[in-house]
Amino acid sequence: MSTISQLGGLAGQLTIGTDPEFATRPDGLPQLEEVYGITFGQTAQMEPTLMYEAIKNGNVDAISGYTTDTRIDRFELMFLEDDKNALIPYDAIVLVNRGLMENSQAMEALLKLENKIDTDTMRQLNYQYDVEQREAKDIARDYLLAQGLIN
Repeated sequence: MSTISQLGGLAGQLTIGTDPEFATRPDGLPQLEEVYGITFGQTAQMEPTLMYEAIKNGNVDAISGYTTDTRIDRFELMFLEDDKNALIPYDAIVLVNRGLMENSQAMEALLKLENKIDTDTMRQLNYQYDVEQREAKDIARDYLLAQGLIN
């Protein structure tokens, strides 16, 4: 099984673990169930950290995980492709105040990062922080050096 469509009739037999916001937001679980015409047997609302423990321990069958979370790899979880594009992507964006926006050097530096970090890369960088316990500034510096964005 690699897509949400393939859940089909199985969804009614499954328990999905999800955070309370995703369970109730119109663009979350309700949207997913409407677009795919599925209804999960049970919904277990919990804090995001607990979702991963719940699926790891077999307390739920599926979760509404975050694509950049290192536990996906560590717990050997599998993404189901949203083949009907029911869920909107939550891409990271940079917001700056007017003072920084008027600083051309700062803006030029930030623009160099545009489209440089994909989901897999972000999960690997998060792994260094979450599992290897590296400092965020060291991870960022090493990544920027490896990409040739700084000297």
